Amino acid sequence: MAVVRYFGGTKLGVSGLTAAYKDAAHDALKNAVITEDVERETITVKTDYAKLGDLMDFIKEQNIRIVEQDLSSECRIIISVPKEHINIIKNRLEKTGILPLRM
Repeated sequence: MAVVRYFGGTKLGVSGLTAAYKDAAHDALKNAVITEDVERETITVKTDYAKLGDLMDFIKEQNIRIVEQDLSSECRIIISVPKEHINIIKNRLEKTGILPLRM
């Protein structure tokens, strides 16, 4: 959140500035949308085209975020997963024959 005041030629004084910033901050906080998220880590995954469908199904099923993907010469996808689930996701990927390259 940021509160910016553009000087319009009228000097407000200390009490006027305090009131202006207070009102602006109050309005900003009142209208703010609070979002919650968890700490995440990224994993780079490389697979062949034969397993790409399985990987994409897994990503959709687990509600994993795709950060970046390169499907030109090889299937390389960078995914973002909740840190608390990193080992579970890594193990499930390995069981399907899709090996994470780096975490």
